[in-house]
Amino acid sequence: MQFFTRISALQKKYKSLVESILSLSFLQLANMILPLITLPYLVKTLGVDKYGIYVFAYSVCNYFATIIDYGFKLTGTRDVALNRNNPKALSAIISKILYSKLLFTIVSLIILSATIPFFNRYNESYSIFYFSFLVVLFTSFFPDWFFQGIEKMRFITILNLSSRLIFTIAIFIFIKSPGDYILVPLIGAIGGLIAMIGAWWIILVQMKLSFIRQKTSEIVKTIKESTPLFLNSLFPTLYNNTSAFLLGIFGTPAQLAYYGAAQRIVEAIGTSAVRILTQAFFPYLNVQKGQSKAVGKIFFFSGLLLAVFFIISAPWIVKYLFTEEFKQSVWLIRIIGLSVLFFAINDNYGTNYLLVNRQDKLLMRISMVVSFIGLSVAFPLIFFFKHWGAAFTILFSRMLFACVVFYFARRIELSTKSN
Repeated sequence: MQFFTRISALQKKYKSLVESILSLSFLQLANMILPLITLPYLVKTLGVDKYGIYVFAYSVCNYFATIIDYGFKLTGTRDVALNRNNPKALSAIISKILYSKLLFTIVSLIILSATIPFFNRYNESYSIFYFSFLVVLFTSFFPDWFFQGIEKMRFITILNLSSRLIFTIAIFIFIKSPGDYILVPLIGAIGGLIAMIGAWWIILVQMKLSFIRQKTSEIVKTIKESTPLFLNSLFPTLYNNTSAFLLGIFGTPAQLAYYGAAQRIVEAIGTSAVRILTQAFFPYLNVQKGQSKAVGKIFFFSGLLLAVFFIISAPWIVKYLFTEEFKQSVWLIRIIGLSVLFFAINDNYGTNYLLVNRQDKLLMRISMVVSFIGLSVAFPLIFFFKHWGAAFTILFSRMLFACVVFYFARRIELSTKSN
């Protein structure tokens, strides 16, 4: 009898965590399957040159995703998790974050408009940059951080899955020739808009939260609190996203397409799977800090299995999903796929340990130094070795970041035990 009582207690204790993992796992499964359907079709229909232009526009606008998010995915999740039973506090949190995002959106749009004329090689494709910005905008205003904080991931799953299904179906309906490449981000933006509206309807109507007018001082305070995490997410963008950006400048659209296709596959299956684990365990570890070692083993072996998967399966991925033109993507998938192991270590010891233990500024400094090293390596590697250099930049930077963040996390852990 006591055994069954303990089992029941454990079920209640871990119900939210299990529901979060299952919901996000289902979404991740869809995120793995749907790109495997659309990506080969886009690559074959658009061709290497037009697909390369699409990848370049996406890489440019991805900088603004980091600016508009400004670390709120983590600070928002953390603040919501700590105030989940206080409607007034939750209303204040969503209001401050929304006002901050609106400010960064205006700044981002001004910067984008001033930058586009300098991309002379892409002067016939200006509209694709604005359509790609819409994707970034609607994705950034999707309040996934709120649902993660209250550990109701099923809402994220339902809304994101609906958005991706709309995108998938629309791609096959409207994309028929290389000239339709401009429509790809526009279709993605429409799906993102629908998901965003649905999410805010749940928060404002069903949960009966509301927007509260905020003082400028409160908005500034919110931005300051998120600045370390913004910098922590910005600096990795300098080598992750800049690899595609620099390849678009120094390389050809075809080389960018080889690299972009490989990166999208690894992103869809590998790094996205690790992010799902992070999203599920981050709010849980804020409450159950003593479970960090057990969670760390899950991250390490998950990253290792994913890396081995990419190394072994790369030839079959290219053979069955792409065309003969993409043979060079085989080794690119292997190189970038190996970096997933280090990406998992980064998320575990960075987000799930240093951030949970309020070491935001330390993680920011680590990220800053490693990212500048990665950026300095990216320029010569990509200039001389093009798409191969871009792939090795990702691998080197993630490996270095994993080593440094592991060292500091272990040092803090040993220091805590000795005290």
